[in-house]
Amino acid sequence: MNESLLDHMDITPNPRILRTLGEIPFEPWQCFAELIDNSIDAFEFAKSNQIPLSKRQIVISWSSDSATASDRRIEIRDTGPGMSLDTIHDAVRAGYSSKNPVNDLGLFGMGFNIATARLGEETIFLSTKSGDPEWVGVQIDFEAMVHNRGYHVPIIRLEKNDPMEHGTRVIIKKLKPGIFERLRSKEGPIRSTLQDVYTPILQEDQELELLIQSKKCKPQPYCLWDERRYVIHSGEKISAVTHIDEVVGTSLFSVSKNRYLSYEEEEVAFEHKREHGFFPNDIVEREKRISGWIGIQRYSDTSFFGIDFVRNGRKILRKDKSLFSYFIDETGTDKLEYPTELGSTWGGRIIGEIHVDHLIPTYQKNDFDRNDKSWYEVLNILRGDGPILPKTRKELGYSGENTSPLGKLIRAYARMNQGSKCLAISNSVAKEWSKKFYKGDPDFQTDIKWWEAAQQADQEKANKGASTVGPVNPGSVPSDNIDDYGPPSPVITISTDQESRSNVSDSVINDGQTSSPTVVVPPQDEFQDLKHRSVVDHSLTREYRYRHCPSALHVEVRKLSSGIIGGSADGDPIRWDMRNAREYKFYYNPMHPFFLTRKTTPQEIMLLQLAETFFVRDRLDRSVSLIYIELLEEMFPDEKIDQITIQERADSFFERLRASSGRVLSSRESEVLDCIHEHAGDLEDTLTRLMSSPELQVKLQTRAPGGISALLFVPERTLVRLVSKYPEEFFDGKFFNTNYQNLTLPTQEATERVREEQKDRIIAYIKDALWVLSPWGTVQRGNSQKRSKEELLRCSHSLELLEEVIND
Repeated sequence: MNESLLDHMDITPNPRILRTLGEIPFEPWQCFAELIDNSIDAFEFAKSNQIPLSKRQIVISWSSDSATASDRRIEIRDTGPGMSLDTIHDAVRAGYSSKNPVNDLGLFGMGFNIATARLGEETIFLSTKSGDPEWVGVQIDFEAMVHNRGYHVPIIRLEKNDPMEHGTRVIIKKLKPGIFERLRSKEGPIRSTLQDVYTPILQEDQELELLIQSKKCKPQPYCLWDERRYVIHSGEKISAVTHIDEVVGTSLFSVSKNRYLSYEEEEVAFEHKREHGFFPNDIVEREKRISGWIGIQRYSDTSFFGIDFVRNGRKILRKDKSLFSYFIDETGTDKLEYPTELGSTWGGRIIGEIHVDHLIPTYQKNDFDRNDKSWYEVLNILRGDGPILPKTRKELGYSGENTSPLGKLIRAYARMNQGSKCLAISNSVAKEWSKKFYKGDPDFQTDIKWWEAAQQADQEKANKGASTVGPVNPGSVPSDNIDDYGPPSPVITISTDQESRSNVSDSVINDGQTSSPTVVVPPQDEFQDLKHRSVVDHSLTREYRYRHCPSALHVEVRKLSSGIIGGSADGDPIRWDMRNAREYKFYYNPMHPFFLTRKTTPQEIMLLQLAETFFVRDRLDRSVSLIYIELLEEMFPDEKIDQITIQERADSFFERLRASSGRVLSSRESEVLDCIHEHAGDLEDTLTRLMSSPELQVKLQTRAPGGISALLFVPERTLVRLVSKYPEEFFDGKFFNTNYQNLTLPTQEATERVREEQKDRIIAYIKDALWVLSPWGTVQRGNSQKRSKEELLRCSHSLELLEEVIND
């Protein structure tokens, strides 16, 4: 054959190539999303060209269970402006796209073909404009096309019921095996996913309706702390919400190649502009803007947190957590930087919505090109240069703090101790309230209840034991009577109908004898009186349920703030108000002798009563004791004595102590280095941990200036020695709020004694935290040997006491 005579060759693929597109891994929701994108683009086209539309609606539906397999179909219908037959011809051609990739959602002409081929073997595409007499379109039947070995498809015309009707219909028939079953069983998750993906558009365009099986998709709001809330970290107010709005310059985009140009291609394009005065026809210059926010969720979760990245109103990355890790080039590994405290049990709470319209997604639209320079610009704006955690920065040779928006949030909100200091409440309560938030309960839309609960946690910490201790003996009058230092006698309250109350102790008669306790006069309306003298306990007020409970029971728990309950001398420890079968009220007196002298808590008593209530109400076939256990496990999962959780808390404490040690001991650098060298084992462990930082390794070995930075890598036992040796550098608000040098008594001996007692108390707590991390106090992170509950409780309590006095 003489090849010189062949000018052209027909390489048109076999029509079965279209069927092969259906093998590309798209989930059903992704297929729908491709078609939804096309509809949204049509709406935007109508808006930009001032084409009036009667409504803006997208409806996705599929056949009922009663339809036979051959009759089952899926339909995606919109009320867009409609298309002409010529436009339809281009729209269904594989690989063709008339869209502007810069502004539209539907980036690829292949999207329509992939989506429809994934769902079924036959697709009918119909469209009409307002005023047209009929629907017009094409029928794409893969089986027929393969049989005919050609791409010619029949044109279909259908009469319209209403001449003013407009829009597009995509009808998919001959469904692929398993597709219908997945749609039927996953209707809820599909709707939930699409609601989430299109939340930005649904929020912005209130007139746009997206319906799936006749149920309207609603935008999913973020359960976010108000931006007015803040915590103070390192003397700086860090708001719960940080807004982002950065322009990172402009870049050249190739419409034909559907991507931003490389540096080399930009050079060519700019050379063309210098010669001709304009860029090549398919090149446009576009501003690259990164906008949105990152902030703190009102609850933490092991999976439901992370940052949403939005392109032109559609979420491409959802709850992305990749920015919470730092990639270390030397080792080729990712270093997790958030969440590190209670990450495995509580998870994280940093969320965000970042708009990056200039980034180009992958063909599945579930990620971006992570190698593109524009993606690195986004990373730099959000998380800055280098690691976020101080220890990793020092290890890898970065100086100073990471002051990026994400860096500040991670450092300020890493801890989740209850109270306003960390902007956190009991996570089980927070999650319960979040369910009400997502259901639209008006009482839980703002963060007011969360804030009140955080303030209540502050108050409980501040008052812990304050009302049960005796008066302070300043030392001027010595006493060996231990009663002088014990809790006061129980208070008795008189309640009258006029709601006048006074706290009295046993009155002393003139002859020196003590009279019998004053009789308490009950009010006319006891419950009204109790409500007046109590406050809501937000940590316990919630919907209570046992495992597989058919109907939860709401209980409002109220803590007495004054007086007593009932008419006896000490009153009763608790009182139930069960007059409303839908909502119980439970009152308890925290100052009752029963609670002051026993380990039993009000919630345990409350759960016992609820267990019996559920037993009778639901006619359960198991004992009240088992129901009580189920209530405990279901309602208070955070209170489980979990060794791994306690170890994570201990790890977190020592990391905070490490991070502050260099600062508080900076004036004692040479002494600190000598202290590390005093123990060969500590020095060896520290040098081993510094393998990736040889420069700091040398400074530590030679005790050179700057070697104090090695404190970020010393073992925990070294930190204990340093606190014990230099308490004046750690106490008095420098790291611990506990007084040390601020304590001054009349004699030097007494001053030294009380200071030593203060130091020993804190050191004892720290040693408990050290013990749970040590080989003899740990399960070896997986070893089957468990520690006793009492030992773990002690460690947990010690950590709580340490967390309350830390001032970092």
